[in-house]
Amino acid sequence: MKPLILSLSLALAAPLLATVPLPAQAQQAAATPGQQVVANGSRILATLQQRRAEFRKNPAALRAFIDTELRGTFDSNYAARLVLGTHGRGASDADVKLFADAMVDNLMQRYGTALLDFEGKPRLRLKGETALPGGRGVKVSTELLRDNGAPVPV
Repeated sequence: MKPLILSLSLALAAPLLATVPLPAQAQQAAATPGQQVVANGSRILATLQQRRAEFRKNPAALRAFIDTELRGTFDSNYAARLVLGTHGRGASDADVKLFADAMVDNLMQRYGTALLDFEGKPRLRLKGETALPGGRGVKVSTELLRDNGAPVPV
């Protein structure tokens, strides 16, 4: 079951990277969740571009940067429950957390490494915002615009 779950996590969790939990929203009340995601994402992209050579030579530095920047804005338990779907119904909170941690580690590593390979100056475009059930936050849909290529949904 674990290989299937990891495959599903990679296929289904990509849009969830742009999920903003309510505490982050409350800290920056003047900006909408979408504006926060675009501003933070743009800052992260700029840093990745500026430090590209360093991060290619030192993957541990890239991982530390990605972890520091993204862990606080990613609701990993909610994302894990969505990815697990019916497979997670009988799972304990500890099992879901274990899966969530593994999923986040995998996604953060893959996204960070992939973003180093973009040529030019990629930028984010806000597509929409959707409130999550139960006041859990807001799902923000964005896409990554490349200088020469089709937009990439995030």
